[in-house]
Amino acid sequence: MVTPFLINTSKMLNETRSSCIQWSSDGSKIVINDRPVFVSSVLPRFFRHSNFETFRRQLLYYQFIRDVSVAEGPLIYSHLCFHRDMPHLLPMVKRKKVSNCKNPQQEDNNNKFPPHILRERQRDQKRKQRQRKRRYRRRVRKQPKEKEEKHDVMIRNEPWEEEWGWEWESIFDNL
Repeated sequence: MVTPFLINTSKMLNETRSSCIQWSSDGSKIVINDRPVFVSSVLPRFFRHSNFETFRRQLLYYQFIRDVSVAEGPLIYSHLCFHRDMPHLLPMVKRKKVSNCKNPQQEDNNNKFPPHILRERQRDQKRKQRQRKRRYRRRVRKQPKEKEEKHDVMIRNEPWEEEWGWEWESIFDNL
């Protein structure tokens, strides 16, 4: 399935006779020669906005790559599957998937397993976290209570999450 953004971008490049936006000579790149003219006259005809940053963001979402070898002058974007003479490749241009995962390796590993395995893993992780919390609480109960001096503060950071311990920090060190 080809998304409206790709259809409109392809249509814009094929129908626009202005030199502000065009295909490169070999048909593999988008060349934006005159950004102000492109924003004011061409962009509103094919999209519901006239904001260049929105257009650029969409290109980057679809994994277009900006050619930075040209420092001054035209803006050039390319994608392996976006070509003037090969419209049959348009369905292969996919939008980046937004991930809630903090660790990209974890995301890749999760995609390899069926949902029931992933649910079991999540349950195991929660169970292990509960066990760590219990162990931590037992240790805290067993620790002898020490008298604090006025200028010392005890700091504790989520001890059940990682390896933990009590740290003493002097108030005067932070001044």
